[in-house]
Amino acid sequence: MKQLEKILVPIDFRKSADNIIKAAASMAINYDSELILVSVLPSEAQLENHESMLEGFAYDKLNTIKRAIEKEGVSSINTIVKYGNKLENILKLLRTENVNLILISSDCYEDDDEVKMSHFVEKLTRKSEIPIWIINQSSGFKITKILCPVDFSNASERALKNAIQLARKYKAKLTILNVYESISNNSQIEDEVVLKENEERKKVAIKEMDDFLNKFSFSDVDFDKNLIAGKAAKVILKTAKEYDLLIMGTTGKTGLGRILMGSITEKVIRDISCSFITTKSTDFIDLKLENEIKDIEEHLRIAKDLEDKEFYNEAIRQYDICLKINSMHIPSYFHITKLYKRIGLDNKADYYKKIAIELMHRIWDKKIGHEIYKYYLKD
Repeated sequence: MKQLEKILVPIDFRKSADNIIKAAASMAINYDSELILVSVLPSEAQLENHESMLEGFAYDKLNTIKRAIEKEGVSSINTIVKYGNKLENILKLLRTENVNLILISSDCYEDDDEVKMSHFVEKLTRKSEIPIWIINQSSGFKITKILCPVDFSNASERALKNAIQLARKYKAKLTILNVYESISNNSQIEDEVVLKENEERKKVAIKEMDDFLNKFSFSDVDFDKNLIAGKAAKVILKTAKEYDLLIMGTTGKTGLGRILMGSITEKVIRDISCSFITTKSTDFIDLKLENEIKDIEEHLRIAKDLEDKEFYNEAIRQYDICLKINSMHIPSYFHITKLYKRIGLDNKADYYKKIAIELMHRIWDKKIGHEIYKYYLKD
């Protein structure tokens, strides 16, 4: 099962698609994803005699972009043309196509040349439950430095999980930022009191950051943490100018979470100068893995029970199911290797062992691979 199965890419023919093409191709290749290119035409076009001509024009344009992405090595690309309200059509496609991520230009469907994000994209960001990656057309597509602001909420936890995945995949430097509020001096508070209070606030922020980061694995990720006193939106906007990609968590439409994080995100996305990702209720990378992990764990439990009872062929079948769910599940390859050796089928054992070792070299470093090798082939 793929980590990131479907990416929806709304296309505005009035704007350059260069950065969207690069971003879409990069994500599709890195995550073996299907791309869905969509254009929404005005509903008035259906009422006129030129409907078929306009639709043909739209498909021609989409297919031109499709061919450009195919040249980058992507094969699974679908094209869709719709009529009517742009926002409603795209939100509907998210459900009907089971989309995991929206990839869109910051100036998509904007009628003027303002630098700020278009009203359409801002509305889509508020309405969509699916994570959105907004590509800044003026800054170009590259991922070498990622900024992930966190407030230690569930929303920022989701954002950081995706930031870690992307930093690992693109070998990018990840900075985790927390902005804590400090108090400023005035005539009613002594300088010494202000200084002491701000020191205490910084100590609290440092501890909260350390406790928060202990939940995550940063293996193979080049990262640092940064704590800055100030107003969150202002600090994030200023800091983001030095980065290629900003990843933030948003929350629902009501409640305390929106006041603390959601409103800050909205301020940021209207003025941000780099590309950015917002996640609301799902993780665009990890979502598809949840059911996969549960299914694999269940079949592993059955397989190990059969193996303990020396029903080796039946156990092999269960491990094989795990591989059908996830063809890169290395423990299953090693278990099958061990069982084929026990029943005397050395050729098959060598075949599965070879695959497992090749996967280890591709995914993990030698030390981790060596430990797995010792554990699964120790007997």
